[in-house]
Amino acid sequence: PHSVAVLPFENFSAEASDALFADGLADTVLHQLAQLRQIKVIARNSSFAYKGSNVDVRKVGAELGVASVLEGSVQRQGERIRVIAQLVETRDGSHLW
Repeated sequence: PHSVAVLPFENFSAEASDALFADGLADTVLHQLAQLRQIKVIARNSSFAYKGSNVDVRKVGAELGVASVLEGSVQRQGERIRVIAQLVETRDGSHLW
């Protein structure tokens, strides 16, 4: 029941280089979650296959066999970067946080 796929974070910034930051942030979150023994974390190569696609998390859950998906975005606003992350239940698409 404690399984998650960390999807690539979307880059909503005007700067294309911020896409590397978004990928790095998702990688870091994935790595940190993978350190927790009680959570099964899907490998980066599997979860990053969804990069650039607007796929329903219920489909991701079925294809990867996970109970939840962590998705997010980054957006630069001047000197600030806004990071939004949300954990979604793949069974019904509802937000856990």
